[in-house]
Amino acid sequence: MIKLLKWDTKFFSFKVAQILTKNLKSYFLSNKLELMKKKNIKLIQFVCNIYDEKNLYEAQKNNFKYVDLRMQYKKHLKQNNIGNKYFISKAQKKDIPILKKNFAHRFNFTRYYTDNKFDKKKILHFYKNWIERSVKGQFDNYTLIMKKNKKILGFCSITEKNSTTAIIGLISAVKNTNGYGSVLIKLVENYLISRGIKKFYAITQGRNHQAQKLYDKNFYKIDKVECYYHLWL
Repeated sequence: MIKLLKWDTKFFSFKVAQILTKNLKSYFLSNKLELMKKKNIKLIQFVCNIYDEKNLYEAQKNNFKYVDLRMQYKKHLKQNNIGNKYFISKAQKKDIPILKKNFAHRFNFTRYYTDNKFDKKKILHFYKNWIERSVKGQFDNYTLIMKKNKKILGFCSITEKNSTTAIIGLISAVKNTNGYGSVLIKLVENYLISRGIKKFYAITQGRNHQAQKLYDKNFYKIDKVECYYHLWL
């Protein structure tokens, strides 16, 4: 089964689809690739568990390019005691310009940057668009910002999957030796607890060692590791 990714297709101005099958070999044996070419699909994505050796082999055999290692972390939330030096609140529309300016360029670990067929300027616009839509509740449900003395030091976009589970969309803090990243994530956790959220997920890339250290430091556990592949037609 293959799914057309409507938002990606609209943003990049070419058709992007994702293979959802659990048996990649059967997909290729059925000649569906030729059908995708006839439908003018330009990019096919495939996500595979790192331990799924059969599908990993089939992806490489059929010229898929490995572009990303996707690491999912999980944590059962508990209240943090972090004092009152910092303030967290929902971002407003007026915050969008400063968030775009200070943080959009920091997401340079993703598969879009790894795959050199993507225009880097277009990718920067992609993350600016993500930030804006998440503040407006059009992509992730909402965005939280961390402030000190009215200055925005970090942000985190959130999607609440249900009444007790949430996942990070984008997260970033300004560089600082005081560990703003840890402060930000603890503030976010406390905010979610106040909303009844008990289970929290975060996703990062295998090459993003800084994010991995942040989650390890704050007692997140690796829940799932997947490989991301691209096939350009």
